[in-house]
Amino acid sequence: MKKFILLSFALSFVLYSCGPSVEGQAGAWKTNLDELNQLKKEYPQFAKMIDDNIADAKKVYDSVEDLKDEDAKAEIMQEANALLSAGCVGDLKNMKGKIADVRTKIEDLKKFRRDKSEADLQVCEIVLTDANNAIANAEQSLKSADSASPCDVITNAFAGVKSSYDDIVSTMTSIEQKLKDAEAKKNDSIAKANGTTTDAAATIKCEHCGVTAEKSPTGKCASCGAPYPAK
Repeated sequence: MKKFILLSFALSFVLYSCGPSVEGQAGAWKTNLDELNQLKKEYPQFAKMIDDNIADAKKVYDSVEDLKDEDAKAEIMQEANALLSAGCVGDLKNMKGKIADVRTKIEDLKKFRRDKSEADLQVCEIVLTDANNAIANAEQSLKSADSASPCDVITNAFAGVKSSYDDIVSTMTSIEQKLKDAEAKKNDSIAKANGTTTDAAATIKCEHCGVTAEKSPTGKCASCGAPYPAK
């Protein structure tokens, strides 16, 4: 019984510690606000968009003032923190990092394309061009904003950068798989030529007993011993 009580207590402690806490969310709120205020200094053209995002999140954050339930309060504060990094503001925060990721992938693709076929080289060039254009578009979006819809400008630019990253990864994976398939086919052809394959082409159906089995080098059915028909 004592062991059961201790186990229950330990489980309750783990479950409680895994959930959000009021203190933790309060600290996260301060950190997030500091990051957004720094973002406003870096991109003053998006200050209003960021302020609007903060205002929406603050309404949620302030709604917990009269709550007594600490767990419920922490969950709502967690929701408010998530709002600070949601949508176009989150895209703006992550833009530079994603651009850096794409630049790294561009260099990877440049190295990867060496010694590839003409068709593969053409595909790589198209993907590289699209990626560079996506970066240029994103960087231009960071310099100026459409006052009517700055959020759309950021969202579309970030989507373009992310898409170009995915396209590079997909292109490299596709070409690699194609090369592996070609190598496997080549090895299979060599194996068949050497008589070492064990696939369906190396099996035979006995005309006497009807059993299909791997062709025996003795020239006789492994099931009934009858000789294979002469070819």
